[in-house]
Amino acid sequence: NQLTARILKTVEAGDAVFLLKGFAGLAGRQVPTALEGRFPLKDLDVTVRFAGRETVLSIRPNGKVDEFPENEKVVIHQVNLKISENDYVPLPLVVTDYNGVHLLWAGDLDGDNRLDFLFEDSGYNFSSQRLFLSSVAKPGEHLKEVAQFYSTGC
Repeated sequence: NQLTARILKTVEAGDAVFLLKGFAGLAGRQVPTALEGRFPLKDLDVTVRFAGRETVLSIRPNGKVDEFPENEKVVIHQVNLKISENDYVPLPLVVTDYNGVHLLWAGDLDGDNRLDFLFEDSGYNFSSQRLFLSSVAKPGEHLKEVAQFYSTGC
């Protein structure tokens, strides 16, 4: 049974509500929260303390540069999960001058005593909330994206 999730609605920035299918682990229990708010992942690392451990989310240039039609070069920064002093695991999130990534929530949603994350990836005319869980990650992974809510406007 594959774990799936979808966002039901966003009341205000950071107040995402998800419907998780096939995930009985949430029934009748409190969800420990380590960090909640809107923390930008652009120019600084964000440290989350949970269950006696520190987890660091960092932004590092990934060596790629995109060139836009106006001949403007944009450096792409990778969002990473810092595992040890020199060991970074890339997440499927990037930051440029045209978008921003914010950490909205960190805690133990799936009850495995490891951090799960809700991110917002947004830019001109789009916003995306992305939920990552630790319990569904494959061997060698630390997190896996299980849901994304994407919206655009004009």
